[in-house]
Amino acid sequence: MARHNLDRPLPADDPTDAALTEEALAELDSGMGIPLADIKAWVESWGTDDELPPPEARRFR
Repeated sequence: MARHNLDRPLPADDPTDAALTEEALAELDSGMGIPLADIKAWVESWGTDDELPPPEARRFR
């Protein structure tokens, strides 16, 4: 079941952006994603001595 709500097509101003958005939505629909807590921890580590690597997508359901 899709967790996003798109009542209309994605803007086609930039076909690359639209394709990447479709790919990202498909990953979310399949249960893959990066939890917000992981992103927050990564961003908060920027500029510190213990900077974290970018988080990777994982199955969340």
